[in-house]
Amino acid sequence: METLKKQRTILRRMYTESEKKLRRAIDEVSPNLSQLYLLCKEKAANLSTIDDKIKDEWFLEESASEDDIYTDLQSNEIYRLSWLEISSEFEKTQNKLAPASVCLNCEDGSLVRVPLIISPYQCWVLYGIVTAIPCASHRSKTV
Repeated sequence: METLKKQRTILRRMYTESEKKLRRAIDEVSPNLSQLYLLCKEKAANLSTIDDKIKDEWFLEESASEDDIYTDLQSNEIYRLSWLEISSEFEKTQNKLAPASVCLNCEDGSLVRVPLIISPYQCWVLYGIVTAIPCASHRSKTV
């Protein structure tokens, strides 16, 4: 378990650095905001994975007290809450950047948001490749 704890310490540092960069990018509305978000997301996922492994080890260790386990699990919550906060801030920033946009459904099934150039109440087929779908706030309205 000591090796896992060392790995977790390193991953926590890496996550914290990534999160700070993402926060600065959000504040500055940096052009590489999406890339920093994806990097931070990956670090958070890696940290969560190692936290789960350590939790499993705690429950297998017979000499571990409930207080030790609880304290260790509580230390993980700080990073999980931090990730939820920063990802929420990122989503808010993204929504502010593209309030008038439409979802485009590509051939490969991926969704892309682009600036709104057509009525949100209509569906268009663009070049036979992309289908435009009104964003969620306009789907329930009729023409």
